[in-house]
Amino acid sequence: MTTKHLTVSLLGAALALGLSAPAQAGVDVLLKDATIVGTLSSWGAAAWNGAPIGRCLTENGPWGGRLQAGHDKELDFVSAGFVRKECHLTNAAGWSLGMAPVASVGLWQASGSVTGAKSTWDLAFVPMMRWGRPLSGSTRFDVEFGIGPAWLGDPEIGNRHKSSNYQFSDHVGLGLGSADGHWRVGLAYRHISNADIRTPNNGVDYKGLSLEYRP
Repeated sequence: MTTKHLTVSLLGAALALGLSAPAQAGVDVLLKDATIVGTLSSWGAAAWNGAPIGRCLTENGPWGGRLQAGHDKELDFVSAGFVRKECHLTNAAGWSLGMAPVASVGLWQASGSVTGAKSTWDLAFVPMMRWGRPLSGSTRFDVEFGIGPAWLGDPEIGNRHKSSNYQFSDHVGLGLGSADGHWRVGLAYRHISNADIRTPNNGVDYKGLSLEYRP
């Protein structure tokens, strides 16, 4: 299969997933579908333009730190990890697409009366795809999408029965950062589920903030 055939397949899958949301979809469903469509479309655009995807995944560029926190009903989480300097992939319609892999460890806490564990942890690796556009000479706006593997310490957390330790960590966010890549602050959405590998598969939809800094 050629790169362009693969790209067309990915974009077709993205469109099908985007159209699968019910008419009365809630905010969480719309955000989750936006994450899937945005991620697949970003990978597709990179492949279509012959971007150096392999190099951006494996190169040992400068790393910085990333903090993220979010809330979903009875669950709260905070994570800390490393984010690599954005690796440029391609340009399209005045936007620059880059990849910024994120490796993190998160702590989860449940509140109130729950049927599962009160706390747990997760490990995740997400190759974040970012569409950026300068706002001025010193600041840049971006939209990020990413899906990657995660390992959840306890699949029975709060009132969520997730059935497996292996999960997928889906991300979408809006960010404002410095043009030189030293700092970034953003609104962040994170969906955690196992894609129905095992059921029940009660998803978690964290909404919160992220903060990055690179020396």
